[in-house]
Amino acid sequence: MKKNKTCDILIVGGGIVGSSIARNLAIKHPKKKIILLEKDNKLGMHNSILNSGVIHSGLYYPKNSLRKKYCVKGNILLTKYHKEKNIPLRHCGKLIAPRNAIEIEGLMKLYKQGIENGVDLN
Repeated sequence: MKKNKTCDILIVGGGIVGSSIARNLAIKHPKKKIILLEKDNKLGMHNSILNSGVIHSGLYYPKNSLRKKYCVKGNILLTKYHKEKNIPLRHCGKLIAPRNAIEIEGLMKLYKQGIENGVDLN
């Protein structure tokens, strides 16, 4: 029995993750037929639209954790993408202000962790 093949890759869900996967696969495999299924009329209309718009630095996560790895890498890649596509991106930074001596100690630990994690602390 011969099967009808309608696509090489099927992605269900057109949010940020599904759309990003579809885009990257299309770039890496331009000859593949990729179908992205989304139940709404527009992409990114559920959890994606609720996104805070913050690009996390990886500052708070342990040095060898996947969360740190992907925050740092994702921050670099997303910033690069915005520059390449001329998409405005506001780098406003983050201010962490200690209220007492105990919090200053915690801030110094966080600073050291940020350096170890390769986070841009400028």
